[in-house]
Amino acid sequence: MTTGTIAKFGERWRIFFLGTILSIWIFIIDGMNYALNWEEDTLSEPWAKAVVLISGFIFCVPTLVASFMMLVWVKPKTAAVIIMLSCLICGASRLVATLLGFRDFWQESQLDSTTSGTTDVAIAGLQLFLLFDALHLYRLAAKAESKGYQRIRADDEDDHDDSHQRRSSNRDDVVQISEDSELNSGAMNPFENQNNAYNQL
Repeated sequence: MTTGTIAKFGERWRIFFLGTILSIWIFIIDGMNYALNWEEDTLSEPWAKAVVLISGFIFCVPTLVASFMMLVWVKPKTAAVIIMLSCLICGASRLVATLLGFRDFWQESQLDSTTSGTTDVAIAGLQLFLLFDALHLYRLAAKAESKGYQRIRADDEDDHDDSHQRRSSNRDDVVQISEDSELNSGAMNPFENQNNAYNQL
């Protein structure tokens, strides 16, 4: 568990929920769909199907694992970077492949064009939202780590000042004891007492 301030549960739960839904959704409609039904789609470009297939599998596993890491707040900066890279790379690749290779907005019927195009744009929008949400939690985790580091430095400096003051105080006590000892020894000098006795005689 990372030390410092932990993000609110609502923020962590939101990114976990959205990341999990998107991972499962894209895994089914992109990864599994084209892996099992590659030959059935004869209208789409082969390169577009390959990009969607690969990006679907690549996006699913890292995003799902990183979303769970964000939920339990284990290495949140690493998890946020994984989510941002997955959304940026896989999301951009999928959007280009679906719009240019599948020609979603140029289907034979207007209903198919609207349905396919809107679905792809909605997925891209959710991936963009997830990217910025992960960026927000990354900044929060970095800020928490920097505050924790400064607090540790302050404690070390306080301990150093306290130990320096204790050493100075001990030296002053030793000097004071030495001076008192010299004064006491001078006050009880036996030769001075003997001279006083001779003078009285």
